[in-house]
Amino acid sequence: MNWRLILIGVILLGVELGEGSANNWLTLAAESGHGQTPAVAAVFFTVFACVEAATRIFGGPLVDRIGRVAAIRITTFLGIAGLALFISGTSVWLTIGGTVLWAVGVSMGFPLGMSAAAEGGKNTAARLSVVASIGYSASIAGPPIIGVLAESFGLLGAFWLIVMLLTAAFCAARSVAPSARKAQK
Repeated sequence: MNWRLILIGVILLGVELGEGSANNWLTLAAESGHGQTPAVAAVFFTVFACVEAATRIFGGPLVDRIGRVAAIRITTFLGIAGLALFISGTSVWLTIGGTVLWAVGVSMGFPLGMSAAAEGGKNTAARLSVVASIGYSASIAGPPIIGVLAESFGLLGAFWLIVMLLTAAFCAARSVAPSARKAQK
């Protein structure tokens, strides 16, 4: 069993659940959980999508400078803080700020996790398929799980699951460090 791949999968699980849940539930949470109009709720999702894309596009040089481990730790920490702000925000500015941080928080985990999984010698395709399967499973199965939890805890309460999984991703960040084989080259 390859524990490094499992831990990289934990990172992908957290960030992809966060991204998939935003794609499926963010506008409804802004509308029903925070009393925003449908138009303002749509702005929340637009902000999320634009910030996530911008972070992925422009974050590469920062990752080159600080490394993958620090990038995962910083982004997942911001995601945790952002979700907490979004869940408990009492004003539109707190919740939109939380949305921005949430988007940054889930932006870099998938590409950096896939890069880390590709390292390590033989069976690159198999390693990539393992972590990609975990990530995509979270993206596909996670939002319905959030919906089921929302039945009991409310939609904003269900988002605490994402916070827990982003915390696990934060804790697993060391797994994306360059492999010993690559470091020797």
